[in-house]
Amino acid sequence: MITIKIKPSHPSQGDYVVINVSDFEPQKHEPYDQESRDALLEYAAESGHLNPSEPELQAMHDQLLVRQGQLDDRELQLNQRTGLLDAREQTLLEREMANATEAQRLADLAAAQAAQIDPASMTKAQLQAALTAKGVPFSSTADKAELLALLTGA
Repeated sequence: MITIKIKPSHPSQGDYVVINVSDFEPQKHEPYDQESRDALLEYAAESGHLNPSEPELQAMHDQLLVRQGQLDDRELQLNQRTGLLDAREQTLLEREMANATEAQRLADLAAAQAAQIDPASMTKAQLQAALTAKGVPFSSTADKAELLALLTGA
């Protein structure tokens, strides 16, 4: 008995289903691969079923129209998703640029404040902020004198 592979009608059936070639119904089944298509043609030629009937042709036509509609729907969904992803990417790029601009503004502000204030008169928090703005590492337990030395040495 000759068997062929057909596409499953449900995901639980796996990648393909094996059936007898004589049980193949074009309105219900679709060959899984080229080998199965070739076996169907060979069987049709040997058994005299090479020419499908008008109802079989109509059923195949209807099946193709349904599949074309499904493909059109999937293409539309993919295009919509692509549009959403493009919009999200643009939003993220805009946020990135805004964050970089704000970080630069804050660094410039901290530098300007540090330049205007005598470091000796700054509070411990101001010294820490100035060191952070300059990118100078410091210990969280450092006292004001240690922070002042780091700032004036930096």
